[in-house]
Amino acid sequence: MKKFLSFLLVSVILLMSGCTSEIEYNMPTETPKAYPVVIGETVFKEEPMSVASLSPAVTEMIFALGYGDKLVARSKYCDYPEIVTKRTSIGSSVKPSVETILNIKPDILITQSPIAKTDRDKIEKGGTKIVIIETPHNFEELYNCYRDIAAVLGGNLTAKAKADECMNSLAVRLSNIKGDGTFAYLMTYDYGTATGDTLAGEILSYFGENVAAEHEKYNISPEELIEKQPETVVLSEGITIDGFDAEISELNAVKSGRVIYIDSSCFERPTARLIEEFVTSFAQKVNSLPEMKDFSTEVSEETPEEE
Repeated sequence: MKKFLSFLLVSVILLMSGCTSEIEYNMPTETPKAYPVVIGETVFKEEPMSVASLSPAVTEMIFALGYGDKLVARSKYCDYPEIVTKRTSIGSSVKPSVETILNIKPDILITQSPIAKTDRDKIEKGGTKIVIIETPHNFEELYNCYRDIAAVLGGNLTAKAKADECMNSLAVRLSNIKGDGTFAYLMTYDYGTATGDTLAGEILSYFGENVAAEHEKYNISPEELIEKQPETVVLSEGITIDGFDAEISELNAVKSGRVIYIDSSCFERPTARLIEEFVTSFAQKVNSLPEMKDFSTEVSEETPEEE
């Protein structure tokens, strides 16, 4: 959320300025402790020495936070940073290699997708705790992913600072965007749309107003889309205007050539690095768009009558 981004930026500015003003506050009754750490219903009483990941995004976060040396196993889809490919592959969250996991015996296994109960029971019985880090739907939830992973792997005392460090560059990049106009991001031919409750919808909203912001669960009707006339149409790569109903080609944005095709992988595998790369690329595409034309009235030239 933009309010959360503003709060994070204030923290960054204070940190960079080295603010030393004295602040009066009541001392807490108890000294903060690194552990226990509570994530959902799982309690960690001490720092884990080894971790396995079944999510490419989580794996990247672990390295970004500085805990890559703890990673002993990864999913077959984890490929960043490159060094991670040297770690043992343990399948995927849909089909984890339970036998391999039991042999490695990591202290914890982190995933962003649920694991089948039978597999989960076997893994936990083998002594490995399973943590599910929910896939983020907005900037704040992405920040929380970093913070929660940092808390589990290094304790409460350093979790916020490490999350801030990972997210600061993206926060600054977003704050410098001067948004203008309206847009719609269509992801499927049945009008699957980046609505207000999606990470894609929020990140793109820094560039302008999302016409589907008031909707939920990737849904907007073609009738409403045409009625709202977004000034820019964003499409996932592989999706073309020709694949939609004929009415879409009548959008003023389409007629004006204001259509942007994007690689949406950063929203399927959300990390601060990938989203910042996307924002930089998208800004360049926005700047190269032609001007919006007005097709609201048909102008016809009158032919003078012959005498």
